[in-house]
Amino acid sequence: MKHEKRDDFVLAVVDVQEKFAPAIDDFGGTVSSIVKLITGMQTLSVPILITEQYPAGLGPTVPEISEALGGFNPLKKTSFSCCEAVSFSRSLQKLDRKNIVLCGIEAHICIYNTCRDLIADDYTVHIVADAISSRRPYDKKIALRRMESDGAKLCTVEMLLYELFHKAGTEEFKKLLKIVK
Repeated sequence: MKHEKRDDFVLAVVDVQEKFAPAIDDFGGTVSSIVKLITGMQTLSVPILITEQYPAGLGPTVPEISEALGGFNPLKKTSFSCCEAVSFSRSLQKLDRKNIVLCGIEAHICIYNTCRDLIADDYTVHIVADAISSRRPYDKKIALRRMESDGAKLCTVEMLLYELFHKAGTEEFKKLLKIVK
């Protein structure tokens, strides 16, 4: 199978907000993985979309992710699927890329519903298993199984970054090593 072209990828970081922190299983580890993913995608110049679910009640994106992104404009939503938020759908259409990388929370709610809708719209969806979580580990486990059976590609942060970087011995690869180590 041939490598996907990195200029056909978009990263979507879904709803990693402050009020979720105490309730989500391994929230700190998930955020750490997302920050690595963001840093790697920035190195590759992959566009990044950030969503926030009902920010008036759930608060803003957590500081670790905000700092990794620098300036960003979160796409606000109240629907469980990002695809039902007009701002997300328009942003995705403008980018005109067919490989969508999903990370964030919760795996069995917003990640799953977004994945399902993206697949229905003929996108290739990559679920970064170590960069998603739910309140209960079992919900994440079932969500991963369901998304994979629906056609999503499962990966980890390191697996995806190495796939997109393609080879060692470049300046980009030296940056990748600093990210994943």
